[in-house]
Amino acid sequence: MAALFHLLWILLIVFGLPMGIFYELAKTLTTVLIAVTIVSWVIFKGCLPQQLEQKWRPEMGGRSFIQFYTKKFADINVSRRTVRSLVVLYFLLVIIVFYLI
Repeated sequence: MAALFHLLWILLIVFGLPMGIFYELAKTLTTVLIAVTIVSWVIFKGCLPQQLEQKWRPEMGGRSFIQFYTKKFADINVSRRTVRSLVVLYFLLVIIVFYLI
């Protein structure tokens, strides 16, 4: 259940950028989800859904959702730094597209 919630969280963020161009609600939701993700990294050393999933899925071994599932399904190792960098860059893209253009 935690993995499904986490996947939904990520999909809302990813599809929020194109949807936010046309719909104000998607714009607001995307901005809030990304901001909550980044703030929770600072507070909890990981995003909120990851904290829940780590608790209920110990086989993740401290890896993030994206790290765990890219390794499991695609046999690709992704560093935590790469995941965080991509999310921060996406957040900057969202800010530019939603609020500066």
